[in-house]
Amino acid sequence: MKILITGANGFVGSNLINSLKSDYDIFALVRNNSDINLISDEINIIRTDYSEKDLKKIFSKVDIIIHLAGVTKGRNWEIFHKINMDLTNKISRIANESKNIKQLIFISSQAAAGMSKNEIPKNEHDNNLPVTFYGKSKLLAEQIIILQVLNLCNLKLKMDIILPLFLQNLLAMTKL
Repeated sequence: MKILITGANGFVGSNLINSLKSDYDIFALVRNNSDINLISDEINIIRTDYSEKDLKKIFSKVDIIIHLAGVTKGRNWEIFHKINMDLTNKISRIANESKNIKQLIFISSQAAAGMSKNEIPKNEHDNNLPVTFYGKSKLLAEQIIILQVLNLCNLKLKMDIILPLFLQNLLAMTKL
């Protein structure tokens, strides 16, 4: 099974690679100018500009995409919108059009849910109230994935959203 991890050079991505590399053929997708120091030397690193043409070519060679790429800091809302929302939309659309991709896993952020109240941990029944541009953009990216699942009559692949509460379990898994 060939798994492509977007944003593989970040903290979560590099740790996810370490958890999966003994059982799967892992490909790390990173921006052209990214620092790759956290990625193990034995991993196939693919640099990209995230253009549609580039993504179609890359997606034709893998089975599963785990989408982690995003920005946590930016000067304005437009940066968060472009990377966290528009890129998620592009990746999920192209993945659905691909003949090879069987599953897209989108990993969100606790920031999408917002702060808990009175030191009581949030759960899945609480309202999402993100307080930062980052959190708002991740929540909207989740909604993009959900809308694609609900609205695409020709949805060809399985799309999953992993929320932070489940991330530890994902890292502990030996098989997807």
